[in-house]
Amino acid sequence: MTTNRLQAAAATEFVGAASVGVVLAGGKSSRMGQDKACLQLAGESLLQRAHRTLHNAGCHYMLLSGQPRPEWAGASVPDLAPDAGPVDGIISALQSIVTHASQTVTVAFIPVDAPLLSPGLLRRLLERAQQDGCVIDGTPLPVALRTTSAVMDQCAATLPALQAGESRSVK
Repeated sequence: MTTNRLQAAAATEFVGAASVGVVLAGGKSSRMGQDKACLQLAGESLLQRAHRTLHNAGCHYMLLSGQPRPEWAGASVPDLAPDAGPVDGIISALQSIVTHASQTVTVAFIPVDAPLLSPGLLRRLLERAQQDGCVIDGTPLPVALRTTSAVMDQCAATLPALQAGESRSVK
């Protein structure tokens, strides 16, 4: 299994964070024909916009799910099961976070290609993430998950299937 660790400097910064934001940007953008994270909206890349949205929602520590990118100054978390979709990005990020957290952390996950998400909506998701997490009815993303035993057990149970090439939906 690939080790999934945050950079040492970033991990130090992470310790004590109550909420973490993760931008899911590990896809190939094959249908788009170009990297969605680099698309511009009002002079800002979708990746920069996602970072700003999470920051304005109260996530003062953020991770990029997927390969490092030059326009992302923070830590990134590589996929443990490449090409397995957003479920892998979520599991990879949660496993990385839990190895550095001394307490239960609430994590907001947003797709890079959702530029109209409001910080207020994400803030409400984070605030209402009781027990294991919070999702908006009818849509799997964005989602706020907590690093509880139940969530981490589900991650551990799902990861081998992803690594074996099985498909899993965020739903």
